[in-house]
Amino acid sequence: MPEHMVELLEDALKVADKYDNLKIALMGVAYKPDCDDTRNTPTAKIVHFLKNRYHSHNIEYIAHDPWVRKKDYNITELTSDF
Repeated sequence: MPEHMVELLEDALKVADKYDNLKIALMGVAYKPDCDDTRNTPTAKIVHFLKNRYHSHNIEYIAHDPWVRKKDYNITELTSDF
């Protein structure tokens, strides 16, 4: 599933023809619904892959998950100005 999500995102980036000064929001960090368990989360794989592939571009990754405490996992919180 993470590979499919990355493919969808890459398709959108190609259509937009934009790779710099982007903000990519990841909705959900926990692996299981309604809990703060982040072990084996696909979100980590997605971010790792994107950061490796697009390391030379200015892309900010923002994650939102109401169950995961931001300070424990170094997550940039999604705000209304996104």
